[in-house]
Amino acid sequence: MAITVDETKQSSEMGWTTEGGRTYDLQVRVVTDDPTIGARAAVRAVNVDIGSTYRFPLAAPTETDYGAVLAGVSTTRDEDGRGYLVTLRYGPFSPLDMAGNDTNGSLIVNPLLVPPGLKWTHETFEIACIYDRNGVKITNVIGDPFDPVLTRPYSLPVANITRTLASFDPNWITAFKDHINASDWMGFPAGTILCREITADRAYYSDWGWAWDQTLALAFKPIITSTDGTVIENGWAEVVLNAGLRQKVGGVVKQVMIDGSPASAPVPLTSKGQYDPTGDQGFLSFDVYPTADFDLFGLPPDLFSATTPSSPLGGS
Repeated sequence: MAITVDETKQSSEMGWTTEGGRTYDLQVRVVTDDPTIGARAAVRAVNVDIGSTYRFPLAAPTETDYGAVLAGVSTTRDEDGRGYLVTLRYGPFSPLDMAGNDTNGSLIVNPLLVPPGLKWTHETFEIACIYDRNGVKITNVIGDPFDPVLTRPYSLPVANITRTLASFDPNWITAFKDHINASDWMGFPAGTILCREITADRAYYSDWGWAWDQTLALAFKPIITSTDGTVIENGWAEVVLNAGLRQKVGGVVKQVMIDGSPASAPVPLTSKGQYDPTGDQGFLSFDVYPTADFDLFGLPPDLFSATTPSSPLGGS
């Protein structure tokens, strides 16, 4: 039994539209001396795989196009049953096109090789307004803060990441959900990314079998400082105004007195724990979220930084 690829009878056609981009139909003849050879064996003999880029001829190409990848294959059998005309169809890139199996000629879509999907959304909540947009502290005319304080909407970016995994350990939910990044990750400082959600759907792929479609929702909260260097948002740490009904006087904790009467509501305190309307009024930061090693997600390092190439995809 012998199978040979006859590239002397190879042909190539190209099409281009603004909607669909560049497409190619590349035909090559596969010849065999055994009439029992089927179309699958003929395609495997061509030795191409889903995701391979266009080249012509196949063995020693004189032209290539890196922006067109193999997306489909069809065969037509000769009348004598000893050969096939194999048509390779190339088209624009898509993640599935790049999910070919490692063995050339198999034409099996491996969902585990599909790059992660990324969708940016946002979540909005209210934050206290301590300073206005010009950096001026918000107080009444005598310098006291308002009660209740002014608030404004604050929106955070949320990355929804989708990918397919061979397996899923539900203990990941306990280990990562409602945790923040323990160290700098993907260019973001420690403590500024919160894992909001982890889900996994068991799915069946005809070429591959059972796998897990996972979704991660990561919320990003930056570190924000005021014009005088005061930290008013410290990532996912809880930042609160240093206020209370008592103060330290000579090392002794005493009730705050205002005009001879005990304060009826918490008043801002200085960093030394004293009530001084003209003194510094700081904030306290508390780390309330547990941490996790986000490197264990195993995401590609350029997931958030990948951009459009500086020049269009091309070839020769």
